Amino acid sequence: MATENNVNRYPRKRFVIRIVFLVIYLLILGYLYYILVESGSDPVITILIIIFILLMTIGLLFRKKGKSLYSKMFPDKRREPPIETSSSISQKKEIEQTQRRIRRPIRLSTKYYKPIVLKCRNCGNIIPNFVKQCPFCNKNVKY
Repeated sequence: MATENNVNRYPRKRFVIRIVFLVIYLLILGYLYYILVESGSDPVITILIIIFILLMTIGLLFRKKGKSLYSKMFPDKRREPPIETSSSISQKKEIEQTQRRIRRPIRLSTKYYKPIVLKCRNCGNIIPNFVKQCPFCNKNVKY
């Protein structure tokens, strides 16, 4: 029963602290509004500035500590691998040691994208990339 009281008390305590901080924060913003209006600025613009400051900082006060949207959408990413036996681990190490990585030279002159428009090699007309056959000369189009 003692642990249940402690579990229920912390969210209420946190809520009360947030409300007290919010009231103090609103009093400070009200005083800032009073100073800006007394100094001769336009009240409408002053209200917009105060609302902007309030919205920029209120998110820090009421953010929730929990899982992010990404971790909620893809929960399997952080799953721990299953426990393996020592024989399977030694077999994997042997496989990793025997296989060598083959290094290939990088060619920067290749095209990695499909062009949006093409030019027919036979008649020279411009055609879209999804066309298999040129509508003007009826020849097959190659990229």
